Amino acid sequence: MLRLRIVLLCSLFCTKFRVSNSASAFVLSSSREAFSSFTPRKDMCYLEGKVLYRNSCYQLNTQGPCEENERLVLDSDAASRANPIFEAICLEKSCQGNDIYWPQDNYCYTPDSTKDLCQTKGTSVQIDMFGEGYCDCIQSPPHARMPNVKGNAPCYQLYTRAQCKQHQYLVENSYKTECIFNPCSFRGSNFVPWKDGSCHRLRTRGPCNTNEEFTILEDTKEPGCKETGSSNPLFVVDIPMNCKPDHGGECAEEFSIARGEEFRFQLLRSAERARKRKKKNC
Repeated sequence: MLRLRIVLLCSLFCTKFRVSNSASAFVLSSSREAFSSFTPRKDMCYLEGKVLYRNSCYQLNTQGPCEENERLVLDSDAASRANPIFEAICLEKSCQGNDIYWPQDNYCYTPDSTKDLCQTKGTSVQIDMFGEGYCDCIQSPPHARMPNVKGNAPCYQLYTRAQCKQHQYLVENSYKTECIFNPCSFRGSNFVPWKDGSCHRLRTRGPCNTNEEFTILEDTKEPGCKETGSSNPLFVVDIPMNCKPDHGGECAEEFSIARGEEFRFQLLRSAERARKRKKKNC
């Protein structure tokens, strides 16, 4: 009987010990997962239009922290999963210099030789987050497709009539396009309203300052003033990082949030493209 009690006590002690170890391992594993996810840090990178790599923010399709013959891109295998994971990796460059890799024929093209690769109206060659070329809407000035169209449909410049009805123009809100009434259509083509209600023609000085042009800004996709000869919206000195100033030079606080949302949207689009490409190659 004494021997039986000793065996039972040993068995109970060992069982408790194993459970305790298992629980500790679970807590340790959970802590590691929470620590390694860096979700808040990733969000901060997204606000800058960048990705997290080794606890620092870097822009995709640049050398960043990679070797000289590499560039930082998204891991296409991880992004193509049913539940995509957006992880940056260093990948050997497929082409030399600034040449663009075109996966359809596995050739490298110089930027000047890519003009004939995209035949659809309003599209041009873009470089995706995996470092490969593809056709998408022209970015400067911003173009978009008509509402409820799919595939490689034509793209039209925002705030123009495009294929909308008379007295309407094409706009983009929350990543969706729609045709809405243009209150300046009575003035003629390419006239759009300024925030004070006045009408001005795009690609002129309009309501802007000297050396600025009234156009559709790439970041906000709305009418605004851009420094002549610049590919980015006008930025004023001594403003916080990631702050998009309005025409008066004041910080538009919602810009950083909007940029982060736009970057997440582009990540999801890239994941969808990766899944389609993987399915096609299977």
